[in-house]
Amino acid sequence: MPDIPTVAEAGVHSYEAVLWYGVWGGKGMGKDIVMRWNTEIRRATKLPDMKERLVNEGVDIASGPPKLFQTAVRQDVEKWTRLVKNANIKAVP
Repeated sequence: MPDIPTVAEAGVHSYEAVLWYGVWGGKGMGKDIVMRWNTEIRRATKLPDMKERLVNEGVDIASGPPKLFQTAVRQDVEKWTRLVKNANIKAVP
């Protein structure tokens, strides 16, 4: 799309958008299952072949306790909600 300016070309110089991946379970999932998923996913991302694959995709592997993920999601939702409201962005029907 050569006719669409980049964010910087459009005059926006304070811009950050981060793509991340996460795993959710069903509402009311037991803490023991959440912690098991967390442990196994963290273990899997440390396996040499998985780590190589993610790094080759440009992924910075970050992991931590579920509460840290919950906080990150909440902050992103708040940030993008504010941006959409301030920019008066509307959904296209």
